[in-house]
Amino acid sequence: MGNADATRSSHHGRRGVVLVLGGTGMLRPAVEQLLREGEQVVVVARHASRAVAGMPEGATAVDADWVRPAEYGQRCRVAVAGREVCSVILWVHQPHRDAVTMEIDPLLTDATRVVRLWGSASGDPRAKAMASHEPRTGDLCDVYLGSSGGEWLTHEQISQAAVTALRGSSRELVVGDLRALP
Repeated sequence: MGNADATRSSHHGRRGVVLVLGGTGMLRPAVEQLLREGEQVVVVARHASRAVAGMPEGATAVDADWVRPAEYGQRCRVAVAGREVCSVILWVHQPHRDAVTMEIDPLLTDATRVVRLWGSASGDPRAKAMASHEPRTGDLCDVYLGSSGGEWLTHEQISQAAVTALRGSSRELVVGDLRALP
């Protein structure tokens, strides 16, 4: 087990916080699973307060819109102040993804597991990932989302992939078929 893996394993459950950017739609099942497992989760989205209502204990809602990256980053920093960010799940669309990623860079350590999700509806997700700003530090995994049985993946399938990537050690995870749907 690598150093980042050992550190991440020691954080699993209580010591750090999981930061989920865009966790109120397709990643809601992932947030709920992490909360049931006892994680402390900071959910950042436009309407996070509304979405977190009724979720298991341990969620902190941060209402922020990624179209204002500096404000978004500041709200993230305030929400996690005094706590280590052990993991990040990132679902932010371009053109805002790179700016938001740069804003959260100061929250990351070498041991922070960073999971970036990439949709395939608008083209090759690997090319988008390669052209995008990578976090300055952290243990990165890119998750490429395709289709399943000729249909787009469900929120549950996407969330399960995000949690699998978060708990794993691979640098890449492909879920479904990356060929464009008709």
